Amino acid sequence: MATGTLLRWLRDGQNAFNAALHDLAEELDRATDPTNYQRRREVLRSWSLSSEIWNEIITRLPPVPGPVRPNLDDRVRQEASAFVWAYVTGGEPLFAPRHVEAEQPPEVRQVWRERRANTWFQLSRPDALNHYTALRRLLCQHGDALIEKIESGTSTPIR
Repeated sequence: MATGTLLRWLRDGQNAFNAALHDLAEELDRATDPTNYQRRREVLRSWSLSSEIWNEIITRLPPVPGPVRPNLDDRVRQEASAFVWAYVTGGEPLFAPRHVEAEQPPEVRQVWRERRANTWFQLSRPDALNHYTALRRLLCQHGDALIEKIESGTSTPIR
């Protein structure tokens, strides 16, 4: 590469880089207040989907054809809670509070831990079964409502 070509490439590359930095700085200046994920995690520190809210969510699921019904027990409620927690806080679901699980006897907690990845996979995969797609949509709607409550600073309990 000739020296002139190299200098032109460096100059043009530097100009493009500077322009990109300038655009990013302007975008950040226009942005509203940044999301305080730490605050969201603090608010949801002792949170999980209550049985009442869980029942409300699962009754809104579309019917599943055929004789086999999906398992929507407390183990799935725990994983749904972790899903919502991760959605709201931007955190890793493995760090989500596990209050529903903590209430179980040790042998049940062990079985739940072994099945955790399967439920998370079903909730997060892009080509999920219709049932999990609908459940994910409802959980995200609940997460959006939690975000709104947290961001507005309402004094109502976070559920």
